[in-house]
Amino acid sequence: MCGISGIFHFDPRARVDESLLHRLNAAIAHRGPDDDGFYVNGPVGLGNRRLSIIGLGDGRQPIANEDGTVWTVYNGEIYNYPDLRAELERKGHRFRTSTDTEVIVHAYEEDGADFVHRLNGMFAIALWDDRRRRLLVYRDRLGEKPLYYTVAHDRLVFSSELKALIRDATTSRELSPEALSAYLTFQYNPARQTIFRDVVRLRPGTMLEASAAGVAERVYWEVPAEPGPDWPEERWVDALRELLRDSVRRRLLSDVPLGAFLSGGIDSSSVVALMARLTERPVQTFAVGFRVPGAYDESAHAERVARELGAEHHTLVVDSMDVERLLPRTVYHLDEPVADYAAIPTFLLSEFARRHVKVVLTGEGADELFAGYPHYRLAHLLRHYERLPGAARRLLGSVGGRLAPAKIARALEAGALDVMGSYHRMKAIFRPEEIDRLLAPALRATRNGHDGLELFRTLFCRGERFDPLNRYLLTDLSTWLPEDLLMKVDKMSMSVGLEARVPFLDHRIVELVAGMPSHLKWGREPKHLLRRAAAGLVPDAVLHRPKHGFTLPLDRWFRAECRPLAEELLLGARARGRGLFDPTAVAAVWQGYLAGRDRAFMQMWVLLNFEVWSRVFLDGEGPAPA
Repeated sequence: MCGISGIFHFDPRARVDESLLHRLNAAIAHRGPDDDGFYVNGPVGLGNRRLSIIGLGDGRQPIANEDGTVWTVYNGEIYNYPDLRAELERKGHRFRTSTDTEVIVHAYEEDGADFVHRLNGMFAIALWDDRRRRLLVYRDRLGEKPLYYTVAHDRLVFSSELKALIRDATTSRELSPEALSAYLTFQYNPARQTIFRDVVRLRPGTMLEASAAGVAERVYWEVPAEPGPDWPEERWVDALRELLRDSVRRRLLSDVPLGAFLSGGIDSSSVVALMARLTERPVQTFAVGFRVPGAYDESAHAERVARELGAEHHTLVVDSMDVERLLPRTVYHLDEPVADYAAIPTFLLSEFARRHVKVVLTGEGADELFAGYPHYRLAHLLRHYERLPGAARRLLGSVGGRLAPAKIARALEAGALDVMGSYHRMKAIFRPEEIDRLLAPALRATRNGHDGLELFRTLFCRGERFDPLNRYLLTDLSTWLPEDLLMKVDKMSMSVGLEARVPFLDHRIVELVAGMPSHLKWGREPKHLLRRAAAGLVPDAVLHRPKHGFTLPLDRWFRAECRPLAEELLLGARARGRGLFDPTAVAAVWQGYLAGRDRAFMQMWVLLNFEVWSRVFLDGEGPAPA
């Protein structure tokens, strides 16, 4: 696990500014506190920050092939590298290190740019081919590792984190209105365009090629969008068990201590149970508990599961929290506005786990694969709801919107729409008309009717052979998962030099499950097939526990001790002076929150989070850069 940066000039006579390359690398020192390394060759420069996990004594990057014509830096882990290495050695390749990084250059020598198809892992890879004078950059299939780049001034600059790119004074900090609208809609930005107009993300499953001719992107993998085979349920269960066990086994490769995050839910419990069967020593497990009134504390469930699985468990007990200090720190490491409040407990848990281990396995991805969130119930029911005449659905939506409780009303309103419209309605924090009221007139004019849904339309079109539930899941696996959930896990864990591995997102599991019939995902209860596969593996009490998100008592705090902080961030002179939002509309959101209006907490949190982000990235406040 590392961080990477690089510069490539399209003019072959140009020379890399090495001081800039070093500044890019320094900005991500937290990703690799153990070492750094550089390769500079005329128009190309590659940088690496290393967190030593495999090949502790000989794995320094950049790494080259035998004759020094192919160089690479990369961030991540190649879990099938022992198999690849043995195959490459049989073909005559000579290895000088014991690290997985060296597999990349030799696999490239064999297969060219398509070598990426042979990798099982999480990665952001930059590879320089000196003979062909081209730079290839890859992001892994599911987007576990981030990669940002900008093309300006006749050069490409890239890095694992956006904060590195703005170390270059020529990178504009002008905001993208489209990205801001997407953030206000979804609490994160799902598209490749980042919050800064000049910077984009490399999408999951995509490679970029840079040469003297310019830059081109090519998709090499997508979440499958075709229905799967017509198997009996038992065959699906057996196939999932086998793949999940192998995925966990491969992710135990490490030359340093490793452990797991354990919430006590079925996802993390399944991972820990498999780890316990595959290792000789007790698994080190970690949980966080909030000792405040309300249903925020899962630590007792985690402790019970850990005892039954024979794990060596550690609980971080949080009695109170310095939100004013933690918010700027988590926002700084997230890079972009991402109003996922679970970033705070994820950061605290990562910081806690890092005292004991250097690698953790987590349960991320299972909810998006097996329909674990409550809103997937709507998609499951849409199959039946769609059989009603359109006029009847619209009538139910209209009447329900006025008479039913808030959550039911939203579901009825969404059900009156098509599948794409229902997804948008259920996911939206601010709806289009609300965004128009919220944005200041000058910014509102730049929207030009843009609703930020192009990517979602493409995904729903790709999944046209799926039923509504599988179309929802396809969309979330391609957007919400990589650009919110995995971004959060990567940035929070790497901020403290901890590597997080995600067994459920082995691409073989995703390829198996994506086209699985939806009744095996949401059957009599959510995650039906996963519960079947986990039977006999995890304690019985875990199998039918309702989903419990990684939550914080923020709502309680912002109505009490944190209220002055919230009001200053939302309504203060600094926020008003930015000229981005209509102060009257922001004040109405705050009053709606205090009155308990539906959706108002998340609307308030999205706006508050954006103001903290603005102070960190636009005003230069927050944690001092490395």
